Amino acid sequence: MVTSPAAEISVDEPVLLALLSDQHPDLAHLPLAEHDAGWDNTLWRLGDDLLIRLPRRRVAARLTRNEQRWLPALAAQLPLPVPVPLRVGRPSEAFPWPWSVVPWLQGIPGDRARLTATEESARRLGRFLRALHHEAPVEAPQNPYRGIALIDRTPAFETLLAELGPGIDQLATRRVWDRALGAGPWRGLPVWLHGDLHPANVLVDHGTLSAVIDFGDVCAGDPATDLAGA
Repeated sequence: MVTSPAAEISVDEPVLLALLSDQHPDLAHLPLAEHDAGWDNTLWRLGDDLLIRLPRRRVAARLTRNEQRWLPALAAQLPLPVPVPLRVGRPSEAFPWPWSVVPWLQGIPGDRARLTATEESARRLGRFLRALHHEAPVEAPQNPYRGIALIDRTPAFETLLAELGPGIDQLATRRVWDRALGAGPWRGLPVWLHGDLHPANVLVDHGTLSAVIDFGDVCAGDPATDLAGA
């Protein structure tokens, strides 16, 4: 079972109150409740309609800046709710990295929820990716692991295959990999990607896909990266 990395900094209610009072005092009166923690972020619900996302590791601070820079421009074009930053938090003595206040989005992470309306969810995902996957500007961020030619991931594939050893069907796995390489590289212009579209980064409400979250890896490249989310 994969476990998330340990947090490099702890955040409690007094820290959050200090941050809000200093930078967004009009929100400081709202009730605070610790909600969850993921691989990179700690989440606190703020009132009924907001959520605070704070990096829990130094490496995640870059992802927060990425969201703050690019997601506001992309959000208006997307047909599903996304956690677009409504307020931006600055590094301070109370907390050393950037942080965001985003909308509270209804739903349960997809890795913990039962998806019952599968056809509707597929349509929603397709519409979402069609809207997202438009040509990215030259200044869009690049990612050395996501949106690149599949053949460039061969060293990582070989390493993981060796680590898994007899626990999987090695021949069948390699056949799938070789078949995927046969598809050839993406020939179009780089398009916008979510970059990390796995079940924990979508929300499910009433059995169907309801939102897409965690855009820290948003970047430009080959859209096949996001199609794996299907």
